[in-house]
Amino acid sequence: MARARTDVSKRDDGLQSAYSGMVVETGHVWGPLDLVGGLPCLDFANTAGGHTKIREVERIPTYQDMINWARYAQTLSGSEARTALGLAKSKPQEAARQLHETHVFREALHRSVSAIAGGRPIESQDFAHVRSIITKAVAVAEIAGRDEAFVWSVDAGAAGLGIVLSRMALSAHDMLTREKPSQLRQCERCTWLFIDRTKNQKRRFCRQDACGNKARAERFYNRHHG
Repeated sequence: MARARTDVSKRDDGLQSAYSGMVVETGHVWGPLDLVGGLPCLDFANTAGGHTKIREVERIPTYQDMINWARYAQTLSGSEARTALGLAKSKPQEAARQLHETHVFREALHRSVSAIAGGRPIESQDFAHVRSIITKAVAVAEIAGRDEAFVWSVDAGAAGLGIVLSRMALSAHDMLTREKPSQLRQCERCTWLFIDRTKNQKRRFCRQDACGNKARAERFYNRHHG
């Protein structure tokens, strides 16, 4: 799952989060273990959460952290990331507002996909919020043919400081309209989400070499010490 923490501290007033009580981790060093969702919006939803079913760690507590993730996940190009950070520096209050809105959308999306994965109804307020943000993103996006399909995209200039939110909303739009609900899964051991494209459709963990191994170790311990 997540890589080693670099700077972990209790949440304070300067670090915006839509999920109260989270421990914040600034300067996270992103790597392959952070991108297990199979879709950009699911990797984005997984920027929070820990090694258990408690969603307690926030890894994009600042606008800089969010842009760093987007750059690593190839959601933004290098020039787009630099432009966004420059704009954030000149408009810090707007950047903080956009970060908060992005957090709120991420948590509503996470709860919605978690409900789908668990066969539960989506909470109406979560669905309404996700739909609202997707609608706003589509309003500033363009659609064009690419690789035998039509794809929504949004220009960084049009989205401004909300570029990450807009692109994650468009990714969520594609997921909800193109992917099979039965393929949307949540790790059995942690809160992370993924799309199951395995042949037998029986993937249970975000990564076998992370949560999968820990689950097997726990079962072994319980059998011999329970």
